[in-house]
Amino acid sequence: MSKRICILLLLAGLFFSAFGQTQLTSDGAAGALFLRSPLIARITAMGEASSALAAESAALYYNPAGLADLPRTTISLHHTESFEDINFDNILFGFPLTSRLTVAAGISHRWMPAIPARGELGENIGAIDVASSIIRTGIGFKLNSRLSLGVTGKFFRDDLAGLTASGAALDVGGQIQLFRNRLRLGAVLQNIGDAIRYERLSTNLPRTFRAGIGFQILGSFFTGAADYTKTIGTAPIYSSGFMILPAPYISFRLGAQWQHERGLIPSFGLDLRLQKKLFWEYALIPNGELGAIHQLGITFHFASRTSKKRRLPQRSDFSASPVNRLTPPENIKVTVTEGSLKISWDYQPGFSYLVYARFQDQTYRTCITPHATEQSFIMLKKPYRHGKFFFSVTKLDGEAESTFSPEVLFEVQ
Repeated sequence: MSKRICILLLLAGLFFSAFGQTQLTSDGAAGALFLRSPLIARITAMGEASSALAAESAALYYNPAGLADLPRTTISLHHTESFEDINFDNILFGFPLTSRLTVAAGISHRWMPAIPARGELGENIGAIDVASSIIRTGIGFKLNSRLSLGVTGKFFRDDLAGLTASGAALDVGGQIQLFRNRLRLGAVLQNIGDAIRYERLSTNLPRTFRAGIGFQILGSFFTGAADYTKTIGTAPIYSSGFMILPAPYISFRLGAQWQHERGLIPSFGLDLRLQKKLFWEYALIPNGELGAIHQLGITFHFASRTSKKRRLPQRSDFSASPVNRLTPPENIKVTVTEGSLKISWDYQPGFSYLVYARFQDQTYRTCITPHATEQSFIMLKKPYRHGKFFFSVTKLDGEAESTFSPEVLFEVQ
């Protein structure tokens, strides 16, 4: 085996130690290692339990089906720093084309400072450079109110001390939303592609299967998730995590991964809403004697696309996204007063409100308030059309809008 291939295996072992993977085995375990790297702080902080929770533009990396939950155009920057100055930098862009179709693109780059190289007699013979780049494009589509599908394409180049390889791969995933989006199921098959070659060493891509569950209780106060992950040539990984949202501008995350060879690996995180459109996130992974892994991210949300109709369920009611949610209004009521309908809710000062309606089995809600109101009710003419009408209310804080309140029913017989 040549010296250059020995260097490849040495760097592979270094990388696996840095990012908490299992020991190397033959088929695919050492190939294109950067394709398995944790990249997004808020998901890393929850133990990477992301199959069901991956949503908005970050779903490009974890489960492209979640791209369909992107409510507005976003751009985000992320940085990961590990021991021995192994670094990852990412830029990510997401754009909703329609209420059911979203596209996203991202560029990731792994790098570390040059390593001095010595010859057989100890003489300086230059430096070893390590760098890898990935370009991703993805699409997420919401088939109906419950089922979303997505595909991500990857184009990559890896350079390990002059040993280079390039290739392409696909991720294919799906998500199902149940019980008014309080329960989500997700699965994704990642790194589908042909083998790549480093000089004389040919290796399969690290094909990975993920499946998981996510749930929400107490409104949006508590979010939990659990995942099963199996990469070819490695032992399974069991992940779990949760997020607590005590206020609209801050959330706390805690997660863990368990793998037979490495035991339990905890992770911690914090999200902050700095401004109405600007969000900051941080994750920490203690890594024993090797030192900690730190991840930082910042996301900017552009103005949402205005529309009188919004699909069911409202997008991003349930996600592992940065803190960008207001709690919806509570105690929605419909009462009849002299031939008119009064729709009322619990009032909170400093916010405004929008009211939505849908008829019977419609798959979208229509906004029936032309302008946001700062009152705790609106008055409507009683509808004459026979059938069931469902009403819900959202809360506004500037340009930020909450998820929908639970629907209330009014039936005309």
